[in-house]
Amino acid sequence: MHIKFKLYFASFLPMPAKRNVKVKVVFWDGRKEEIIVSARTRIMDVLKKYNLNLEAVLCLLNSQLVTEDEEIVENSELKILSVVSGG
Repeated sequence: MHIKFKLYFASFLPMPAKRNVKVKVVFWDGRKEEIIVSARTRIMDVLKKYNLNLEAVLCLLNSQLVTEDEEIVENSELKILSVVSGG
C-alpha cells in the first residue's frame, strides 16, 4: 500500500519579512535624512543612533504621535521634535 501526501501549507504561510526598510527622518531644525534600517527597528534605536535623549524629543511616525518602542515600517516618515526650549 502506498500513501501520497501533498502539502499545501506553504501557500498559507506569511511572506518573509524584509531585512531592511527605508525611513525618512526629519529633524526639528529642518534637516532631512533618508536612512535604511533593519526590519523591526524601533524608534528608540533611531534616536540612539543620533545620540538623542529619549526624554527631550517627541516623535511622529507618519504624522501620528508615537512612543519610542513603536516599530518603523517601510517608507515611513519619522519627525523628531525637540521639547526643550530656552528662556
